[in-house]
Amino acid sequence: MHAHDYSGNMIHGPRQHLRLGMSTDWEIFLSFFESHQELVTGRLNTATGRETYKKLWKELTLQLNSARYGVKITEKWQKTWSDFKCSLKKKASEIRRSQQQTGGDNNIFNIT
Repeated sequence: MHAHDYSGNMIHGPRQHLRLGMSTDWEIFLSFFESHQELVTGRLNTATGRETYKKLWKELTLQLNSARYGVKITEKWQKTWSDFKCSLKKKASEIRRSQQQTGGDNNIFNIT
């Protein structure tokens, strides 16, 4: 099974970090991030932003760990998410570079 982004496209990434077979993990990630977009965008620039950031990640960790047979600490879940984003951005960069070399349509993928 694969996770899907907000537009329904499949999200691919390195299996050793992401455990894509555990689609429940990705459903929890995506659902949580849809509800807390400020966590994804990093827009927690308030007086309590750092506390809010930690609180949200702790809440997400509890949800993820309750759905699994194993348990990860918050930092491991953050690393999982960071590795996924890095992999996705690298693939998007490779696609854009390939399209520019071949004169392909540059508007197919717009990953921010």
